[in-house]
Amino acid sequence: MEPIQNPIEQQPIVPNESSPVATQVFQAASPVSQPVPSKSKIPVWLIILLVLFVGLSSYLLFQNFQLKNQLIGSSGQTTSPSPSSTPTIPADWSTFDNSEYSFKYPNTWQINDNEIKSITPEIVLWAFSSDDPMYNECMKIDYTKTINGLMIKKYSAVSTAEACSSGDLTPRELWISKAGGEGFAPGIQYIYKSTEGSEAEKIFDQIVSTFKFAQ
Repeated sequence: MEPIQNPIEQQPIVPNESSPVATQVFQAASPVSQPVPSKSKIPVWLIILLVLFVGLSSYLLFQNFQLKNQLIGSSGQTTSPSPSSTPTIPADWSTFDNSEYSFKYPNTWQINDNEIKSITPEIVLWAFSSDDPMYNECMKIDYTKTINGLMIKKYSAVSTAEACSSGDLTPRELWISKAGGEGFAPGIQYIYKSTEGSEAEKIFDQIVSTFKFAQ
């Protein structure tokens, strides 16, 4: 009989970490990322344009507001006469009367048709009817105001134009015409010099207080 050999116990083979045993690793497939559409952005030039537009609009509105206030203020100043006491008229003053208006003037003044002159102070008064041209040259208007239904205009001499280069800036003119009209004849043209302005304008105020248009 052959001796019975003990079977060799087979030891289970434990793979070493360093052993080249291939291991298959399964990883879950990650989803493919889709490109996120970028949000639309407002162009920088458009933002700048909007800011400039808003700023310019605000500026123009402010300027318009100031201009309206200035126009309202200046309109009130030109149409509202300043209160003054009624001048005293000497009893011996003469009366000029035509079919359209009448007024009083000092009896020492010389009259020739529609021209009335004073020597001292030096004054020339022209009385214009509706058919007469009423104008001046080398003058600028200083103001326009209304007193008792009369339109009063004041002019002063200028030397800006070539035809006005005389250099004499003393002439002054005061006009009386009908309020609500065009500011021309019928009416009077009162000419004097600024060197005699105080006395000449005092006499003019007296004449204005007596001036009446025919109804």
